[in-house]
Amino acid sequence: MDYEISVGWNPQDVSANNEGYDVKSISPEELKRYIEVKGRSAGDGSVMLSENEMNRLAQLGDAAWLYIVMNCKSEA
Repeated sequence: MDYEISVGWNPQDVSANNEGYDVKSISPEELKRYIEVKGRSAGDGSVMLSENEMNRLAQLGDAAWLYIVMNCKSEA
């Protein structure tokens, strides 16, 4: 979310809506990004996508983005 804001986009967390992506982000020019976010605590950066995520992102084509956040393990 912070990254999207830093590059001038307006992100919205839609992860609770089960739309097949986590963030819908809109640019000042009304371009849209549909972003699936995967977090990794460490390692090689490999991730798994569900069948729903894969299907939805395929439908969205070039507007679909995958963000992989590395080293995001919680210290709670």
